[in-house]
Amino acid sequence: MPWTKAETRKLVERIKAAFASCKYPGDDQLVTNTSDEDLESVQIANAFRGKTWEDISLEMLEYHRGDLIFFTPEAFCHYLPAYLIAAITGGKVLGLELRASLVDSLTPPRKPGYALDWFMERAKRFTPAQVGVIQDYFCLMSEKHDIKYLRYWLTR
Repeated sequence: MPWTKAETRKLVERIKAAFASCKYPGDDQLVTNTSDEDLESVQIANAFRGKTWEDISLEMLEYHRGDLIFFTPEAFCHYLPAYLIAAITGGKVLGLELRASLVDSLTPPRKPGYALDWFMERAKRFTPAQVGVIQDYFCLMSEKHDIKYLRYWLTR
C-alpha cells in the first residue's frame, strides 16, 4: 500500500530528529580531495562551507545533486538528511535525480575493494535511529520502484 502524505511528513520529521545532533564536520572536512587542482571539489567545498544540513536549500541540492561522492565520511553523514528530505519533498524531477544519487551512495558495492571500503567508512557512522530512517526512506521508495538495494539497510 502506498505511503500517505501524513506518513511521508512523519518520515521527514523522523529524519530531522534522527540527524538533529549531527554536527557540522568543519570547513576542512567537507571534501575528500582538498587539492586546489581539483576544481570540482573546490567548488563543492566553497558551496557547503559554513552550512549545516538544515541550511541547504532545494535549489542548492538541485545544483549539487550528485556531489555526495565527493564528501568526506563526516560530511556525507552530516549532509545526508538534506538529500533524503529533498528526495522526498523535491518534486518529481529533482526527487528522481536525488533518489538516483542516494541509491548510488547508499548501495554497497558487490565486490571488495576501494568502493566497498568507501561505502563502509560512511555507513558505519550512522546511529541506530539514522539507520532506521534510511531503512524507512528505502521502504518509501520501494513503494514507487523495484528496489533491490534495500537488503543492506534492512539487515542492519
